[in-house]
Amino acid sequence: YEEQLGRAALDDIGKKKWNKRLEKAIATLQHLFNCDCIYLGGGNTKKIEFELPTNVKIVPNVNGLLGGIALWKE
Repeated sequence: YEEQLGRAALDDIGKKKWNKRLEKAIATLQHLFNCDCIYLGGGNTKKIEFELPTNVKIVPNVNGLLGGIALWKE
């Protein structure tokens, strides 16, 4: 996903196409995993220009770090 949705991809294809890719990626993840919630983080989340599905949440990067630390504590 980094190649398609990372900063370099955003710079290469522009915001409009990048948003379409992200929307498709979210739909694909929802279909594949049937998850209750998808958490998005990172600086590119500020570039999202479409309404996210209700089960997709934008979270600060620190949440991922704290979650990783908690896993290593056990």
